[in-house]
Amino acid sequence: MAKLLYKPFGILLAIVTGKLASAVFDKLWTRLDRTGDGSVPAPTEKGTGTGRAIAATAVQAATYAGTKTAVDRFGVKAFYHLTGLWAGDPSQEEQAAKAEKKAQKQAKKSGKKAQKDERAAAVKQ
Repeated sequence: MAKLLYKPFGILLAIVTGKLASAVFDKLWTRLDRTGDGSVPAPTEKGTGTGRAIAATAVQAATYAGTKTAVDRFGVKAFYHLTGLWAGDPSQEEQAAKAEKKAQKQAKKSGKKAQKDERAAAVKQ
């Protein structure tokens, strides 16, 4: 339920993440690029060196991944603070408790089935 309520909030954060990551990468690449004019080289540009193209892509990927993680973490914590519902993945303890509850339910169900089978066998005799 919490994940469903978080969807609109998550979509908004995804838009913010893209804009923020782009701005951070542009500033970062401008400072790191000593051989060029600060523009991001396309991997298919003829005059671009292989190392420069790979470096730009690696820095861009790391920037986007780091920004996405930071914004996602901030978003899920803010959502929890505002609503009291955790929209992220459950903790290991919660997963273990859920698995235990499911196992108990299965055991109870099979116990009822065994009792029903015993009663049916007794009626046949």
